[in-house]
Amino acid sequence: MKNKAGAGLRTEYRACGGTLCATIDLPGQHCPEQSTAAVCSHGLQEEIRVRYFFNIRDGERTEKDLEGSEFDTLELAIEDARLAAREIMAEHVLAGYEPDGQFFDIADEEGRVLVSVPFRSALRSKSQ
Repeated sequence: MKNKAGAGLRTEYRACGGTLCATIDLPGQHCPEQSTAAVCSHGLQEEIRVRYFFNIRDGERTEKDLEGSEFDTLELAIEDARLAAREIMAEHVLAGYEPDGQFFDIADEEGRVLVSVPFRSALRSKSQ
């Protein structure tokens, strides 16, 4: 069940291990990042989800990700970027293009590039 608690604040309650837990969306009010705090009576655990943007860089050209995606950690965002890179490269190979030189520049909401993930890093070597 969802409860609109105020402007820009959304609370969602759910059953968790037999008790009631809450997820509260805090859209930039308490943190510069779009975040979600999960409060659980099983120890008041808190989870902050950060919105990352996957900009595709190909040489001098950059295609901006305008929506972004939320992840618990930067490491999970990097893993997702590698999976997406595999899919994009597969499409390019099927279309007859060599997949070379593209990167995901993973940025925060302020546009700061946190890490660059080369598409080729998604490929396994023949020895693996």
